[in-house]
Amino acid sequence: MNRVVITGIGLLTALGAGRTDTWKALLDGKTAIGRLREGDRLGAEIRDFVPERYAPRRALRMTTRADQLAIAGAALAVTDAGIDFTRHDPEDLGVFAGGRKEISNPEHLLAGTRAARGPDGRADLRLLGERATSAFYPLFYVEGLQSAVLYHLSARHGLRGANAYFHGGPEAGLTAIGRAYRSLRRGESRVALAGGFDDAVSWWALSASDSVVPPGEGAAFVVLEELTAARERDAKVYAEVTGFGATFGEPAAPRALADAGVAEARYVQRDVRAATGDLGAAAGALNAGVAALMLDEDAVPPAPGDSGGARPLTARHTLALARGPQGQEAALVLTRPSRKEQRA
Repeated sequence: MNRVVITGIGLLTALGAGRTDTWKALLDGKTAIGRLREGDRLGAEIRDFVPERYAPRRALRMTTRADQLAIAGAALAVTDAGIDFTRHDPEDLGVFAGGRKEISNPEHLLAGTRAARGPDGRADLRLLGERATSAFYPLFYVEGLQSAVLYHLSARHGLRGANAYFHGGPEAGLTAIGRAYRSLRRGESRVALAGGFDDAVSWWALSASDSVVPPGEGAAFVVLEELTAARERDAKVYAEVTGFGATFGEPAAPRALADAGVAEARYVQRDVRAATGDLGAAAGALNAGVAALMLDEDAVPPAPGDSGGARPLTARHTLALARGPQGQEAALVLTRPSRKEQRA
């Protein structure tokens, strides 16, 4: 089995764009949670997001905000890894993503459905059929595809290998990373881009949420490589992925630890939701990114407002955990690389 390492981390949260900004804010005990601009709720929204920084305007015409967050988070991971995908066979490059996208841009949905309103104000399906082609945004159905992000990331970075989209809650993004890990471990891929994304503060998402935890929006992606491939290009290694487990209705951590060959573990719990809000389908992937940074930086970020500051981390392993709303659970074990492997 191949050894798999994380060589790039892209974090896009309300705390900042990029691994450095988000990690520094976490270490400083900051929180991005405040009153949302729309709706009387608390949450963490990215107020200065400019998607054109990460993709051409033409490509963005058929994307939702959720897609745009994914494109940005993935681009940040690729930049952080400093990897040149053109040096690989495109079919050796995998892409795996987890999200909770359900519809096209809500604004386009509202504009189209108004065309179905009859003279009495009621919905008239016959009228909708007659006007649909002109009333709806031309790319309405294309932008609404749940797994469209796979196309956008593949087209943007030339990834033509193994791929999968996972729809769900916090476990979705972490499952995507776990699936990428397994793809590299068994030789199906040499490099993979994987993570999660969610626009959990949008009015559509809020309309379906009754959680008391403040929502957040953003994306978290990582670049995974075979250790030998990372060594060949002298890449920085944040952590080695050594175990993954996914379950339904039972804890996933024991399976992940067994997969990693870790007999026992002591837990130092760190929940970043108080700083970033609950990132929905991106939450588990964010946990994986933070877990990798904890090993790389030898630090455990404090809770927001904790005057004690960050604590040193001496453990050899960290565990990223994510639970879905219906009992789905995923866990990923990360292991501290040797000094030689950190920069081969």
